[in-house]
Amino acid sequence: MALRDLFAPKWKHSRVDVRLKAVEAVCKDQAILKEIATTDSSPQVRIAALKLIDGDQFLESIIQTEKDALVLETAKKQREAFLKKIIASSDDQKQVISALEKYGNEKVTATYLCDHNLDISTQRTLVVMIKSNQLLAKITEHECAFEIAEQIVSQINEKEYLERIAQKASNKKIRTIAQEKIDKLFADPLAEEREITRKLKLCCTGMDIEVTPQNYSQAVDLLEISRNMWNKYDPQRTHPLAETFAAAENVLV
Repeated sequence: MALRDLFAPKWKHSRVDVRLKAVEAVCKDQAILKEIATTDSSPQVRIAALKLIDGDQFLESIIQTEKDALVLETAKKQREAFLKKIIASSDDQKQVISALEKYGNEKVTATYLCDHNLDISTQRTLVVMIKSNQLLAKITEHECAFEIAEQIVSQINEKEYLERIAQKASNKKIRTIAQEKIDKLFADPLAEEREITRKLKLCCTGMDIEVTPQNYSQAVDLLEISRNMWNKYDPQRTHPLAETFAAAENVLV
């Protein structure tokens, strides 16, 4: 035993085993525990102290500076447990939001949002924290506020999850909004062009008749109808079928 051990507190004793026992004795004194956690030369003693410490800022400072792998891992686990305790039991929504941000687990955030009766502002804040489209889509299946479900639809651009919302959202209007977004984002860009081509083909094939004195009047009417349709969809005669139409037109003129 060193001479200074006679005068120093047990948690400053020269022997590690004595200091370990002393940690248990001062378990209610957070100030001493924090000093032990930052100054003791033994990782084993620092770990014992960390397991008894509550306080996000202090644990975060340890995480930022600790070099020993085992001590660092203990600090991370203790901080995680502290944040989870706040999330599970605190009635202070600001404190909970802060804890959820620091905890960084989107599934926990989504579960908290669905399981608690929160004001719209808090719900909006939590939704922004969630980046997983799968989780966001699932939230709309619960009885969440219309404004929140609408915000979720605005955040999502993946067809798979928009379709899920369009099918499963608890609010009918949200299902409609999701479907409208799908129609807007994933509409076939060539659909209109194909439809125009289909109608212009009809113009060409409709005039492919043998003109006789008996059907001349009918042929003239058909020509007029075909010209009107063609001019509606291709007034500048730039469509690839324009030459085909002109040839058929010449036969009837």
